[in-house]
Amino acid sequence: MKKAIKRIKDYTNNLLKRLKVYFTHLLFPIYYFPIKLFTYSLYYLVKFVLKLILAIISLTIDLFKYPFKSVKHFIKFILISGGVLYMFVSLFVIADYLTKEYGWWGKFLCSVGAKDKVQSSVVRIVGGYSEGTGFFIAENQILTNFHVIADEPSPKVIFPDGSFTTPIKMTGDKDVDLAVLFTDKKYPSMVLPLPKQVSFFKDEPLLATGYPLGTELAGKATTVKGNFIDFRKSSKEKAVFVQTNISLVPGMSGGPLTDQCGNVTGINTLSLAGLSLFVLADQAEFMVPTFTDQGVTKISVDPSISPKEAVKAFFALKTSVALSDFVQTVMPAVAADDAAAEEASDAEIQSILGTQGLDEGAGVGGDSTPAQPLLEALHAVRAA
Repeated sequence: MKKAIKRIKDYTNNLLKRLKVYFTHLLFPIYYFPIKLFTYSLYYLVKFVLKLILAIISLTIDLFKYPFKSVKHFIKFILISGGVLYMFVSLFVIADYLTKEYGWWGKFLCSVGAKDKVQSSVVRIVGGYSEGTGFFIAENQILTNFHVIADEPSPKVIFPDGSFTTPIKMTGDKDVDLAVLFTDKKYPSMVLPLPKQVSFFKDEPLLATGYPLGTELAGKATTVKGNFIDFRKSSKEKAVFVQTNISLVPGMSGGPLTDQCGNVTGINTLSLAGLSLFVLADQAEFMVPTFTDQGVTKISVDPSISPKEAVKAFFALKTSVALSDFVQTVMPAVAADDAAAEEASDAEIQSILGTQGLDEGAGVGGDSTPAQPLLEALHAVRAA
């Protein structure tokens, strides 16, 4: 036991002496240290590479010699080579599949549940003149196409669960065909944020989500799959478009174009013969803060301006909320200055307004246009 301990001590002391000599020789004189450090490093690197090459050559020779040592070795070699080749080819097949289905293998991991998340986050935009799709880009901001809300002063936002609300404010830019609708409540769980920058892989799969044919078709949003083709810039439009082979149909305008992970890459805008165009999402993110309410149709009810303006404002209001009973009875008579308008009592008018959710204290957006100003407008027309 004492001999073993003595040997260990002797070996340790010898090693320390050698290390001391090595570092003394390396560091001193100090002005040679950079040169020594470089030459020593290069020496050991070259030595390691040469040993590695010799080991690989030796292993390769053994691999070639192994099958010919016996029949048993030859059969093992064939089986092992076949297995390795199969695994190698399988990796290429899997990589090709992931590229075609997801654009990049990394997006396979984040695609779980992404489609359901997007479908549950898009909303219907319904007006008296057109219908489309929209999605929240902030807690109280819904992005859609401008042509969806064009000439529509008070569109309705219908959520996937069937509930609805009316925007309290709208801004947009007709030249880029985008608009933002503001809601009084916040919906943080439905936000699909716009990205700062968008890029695509070649032929990357993309998903367009929306409500085809609007309210003619009930049910949840539809998701259509296609592939990225190229970026397009129109000489007549300010926006840059993403072109895909997705076929959009009326009603899907304003919905999101996403990748397999549910990240927004564009906004459904235009479809021509199976080739669709989408406003690029990063451009929309840049332009949204610059939107104004210029060109956006508005409702204002002020009987004090003039009887004619009051009736025009009321006509726009009843169109936006689909007051069909009122259109068929009271309004034609008022417009024609017919005797039936004189015979319609305030109670009858109030009854019609109440059936459409415009009774006392209820108005567009919940509280912005109560029924009393509408009655005052009718009185102003009668007195004119």
